[in-house]
Amino acid sequence: MLRILVSSLLFIKKDSFLEVFSEDVQKLWNEWELRFLVFFSLLLQVILIFFGSRRKFSASNWVRVILWLSYLSADAVAITALGALSHSQGQTAARSSSSSSSNSNSSSELMALWAPFLLLHLGGPDTITAYSLEDNELWMRHFLGLLQQFGIAVYVTVRSWAYSRVSILTVFMFIPGIVKYGERTWVLRFASKENFRDSMLGPPEAGLNYAKFMNDYDSKQAKGSRVTVARIEDFQLQMDDDNPDGQRDEAQQKPDSSHSTAEGNESHLPDDKVLLIAYKSFEKFKLLFVDLILSADEWKTSREIFQDSSSTTAFKVIEMELGFTYDLLYSKAPLVYSPAGLVLRCITFSSIITLLVAFITGGNHYYLHHHMEVDIFITYILFIGAFILEIYAIFILISSDRAFLWLSKPNAHTIPRLVSKLTKKRLSSRKRWSNSVAQYNFISVCVNDKRKPPKILLVDKLVEKYYYKYSKEVLFKSKELIFKELKRKSKKVEKIEDVKNLCASRGDGVLGNNSHLREKLQWSLNDVEFDQSILLWHIATDLCYECDNNISPFAELHRQTSKLLSDYMLYLLIMCPFMLPEGIGQIRFRDTREEAERFFKETNSKFDKIKACEKLLEVNTEIRPVEVKGDQSKSVLFDACRLAKTLQSFEGEKFDKWEIMCHVWIEMMSYAANQCRGTNHAQQLRQGGEFITHVWLLMAHLGIAQLFQISQGHVRAMLISG
Repeated sequence: MLRILVSSLLFIKKDSFLEVFSEDVQKLWNEWELRFLVFFSLLLQVILIFFGSRRKFSASNWVRVILWLSYLSADAVAITALGALSHSQGQTAARSSSSSSSNSNSSSELMALWAPFLLLHLGGPDTITAYSLEDNELWMRHFLGLLQQFGIAVYVTVRSWAYSRVSILTVFMFIPGIVKYGERTWVLRFASKENFRDSMLGPPEAGLNYAKFMNDYDSKQAKGSRVTVARIEDFQLQMDDDNPDGQRDEAQQKPDSSHSTAEGNESHLPDDKVLLIAYKSFEKFKLLFVDLILSADEWKTSREIFQDSSSTTAFKVIEMELGFTYDLLYSKAPLVYSPAGLVLRCITFSSIITLLVAFITGGNHYYLHHHMEVDIFITYILFIGAFILEIYAIFILISSDRAFLWLSKPNAHTIPRLVSKLTKKRLSSRKRWSNSVAQYNFISVCVNDKRKPPKILLVDKLVEKYYYKYSKEVLFKSKELIFKELKRKSKKVEKIEDVKNLCASRGDGVLGNNSHLREKLQWSLNDVEFDQSILLWHIATDLCYECDNNISPFAELHRQTSKLLSDYMLYLLIMCPFMLPEGIGQIRFRDTREEAERFFKETNSKFDKIKACEKLLEVNTEIRPVEVKGDQSKSVLFDACRLAKTLQSFEGEKFDKWEIMCHVWIEMMSYAANQCRGTNHAQQLRQGGEFITHVWLLMAHLGIAQLFQISQGHVRAMLISG
């Protein structure tokens, strides 16, 4: 409502504001203000529809900035244009009554046709309804805005009514405008946290009638019967009924045919088969994004599928699932892909094309005689723009993953084969994730291996963060390594109760029962805060990486993966701390950076990262830093040097340091992923999605995340009289 208030004040104060300019400037502004706003509103809609879905698979900063500015400006510009239109209609009516001029009224008549177009723009494109999750919570504000802007548009139409073709077109143009605006309001309400969470919950379950059961129990005891209580599992009773010949055990051991698709040649599954698996998983696991939990049955079923999957298929399923989740939270997908949504889409499209034809066939001579050429041109642009945007929205609709799922149904045989083939081709070529992770390197920041970022007023610290951030591709072999490690842990878990202990490991699980490794590394993992552990291992990994040249091909994969995850986890610590367990990571980073910059300045090793690493490793760290300077400073710089030297000492031993470091980083990322709330994972989908979210959902599918309830199954009790 603040934007609406500002827009209103803008027109109240506009005349006094323009007094500082010359009369020619004031005249030019008054003449072109409304036309510029209407055209700019259409331009913003074009930007939103083209970039709205792009951010789902792009982590580019420029895409994010353009979309952010366009999203914030679109509503404000459309509302301001409606206000300007209302203001101009009032002035035109006043001039018309005083001068008895018909031309001014006919000119305002065509401009009134722009009002429902602005309602159409306020409805927004199908590809983006919310920029962030917080926007969904403002659905009530959008509903009130709908009522208010509809009232203004009706006011404009009434004031300019002339019983002409244009006035009639204006009335019918309200149909797609109201539909679009109403769609957006409904979707925002659906995706709000409370309503979205409620939609995930099943009907209330009261269970067995306990009072009746106990009355029967008391009644039988009163009759002198010896009564015992037995619990019979419902599904076993059902199996007994379905298998009277005693084939229940065989039926239980045989996996579901739908799960067998994940076995054998899983890595060669076509995208359409993977999509079916992804959608079934999405329907069950989407409730994790509103911090709900799954049942023990779903834990068992999902583990069976993903333990038999290849890394290629597993990560592809995750990408598709997250794509479905993004559409559900940030676009009109919940409505568009429903029967009601298809009907509304037909209404809006048919209305726009019918009105466009009616306007074109109205006669150019009539329009040129009654209205200004520029206003006619803008009206044509609005009609054609609305038509093109509808065509593009339909193209997105029929080429989406959900459309292919519908085309794959047996009853979809009436759809032309050409559409199915085009959709399948697009299904295989579609990009669903950037396949890259953000990187942030501590030593690079400290030695300034880039030129100093420009200082922009009071946001130089924010600029510096993004200045040193960069992205790096996640190699297939690295994802395969992560998947194999997670699958190995999944197979170690025999029952759901064991998951809690496994999820508590944050790097120390790699040490196992090896007393030597625990003696050397335990202090840097489980004996310190998690954010401190991240910073320690990040610096140590970088020191080893820069000073380690003789690497075997086997160790190189672990080395590159360690470096990738190390810089990624520091990025999360600095840029996305809400995705990690609470701590004082920001303070530790600042103190550590201050000590590092002082050290590099004193040793004249600035702008040379390799030399800086060598200088750090030359420092004698025999005495622990805390014993020398206390704990007032939270710097971990030379503790990290101690850790790096310890890791380098493994060179001549049977331990491969890079393999240890790689598995430590995988476990640390897994721990962080499991500690992050589902809503925070969902929030990051608007920025292309985080790799840690992929790992989190993969862990959930493998059954090694604390997202499942410990259940005894569906049971019921019965009384047995003896």
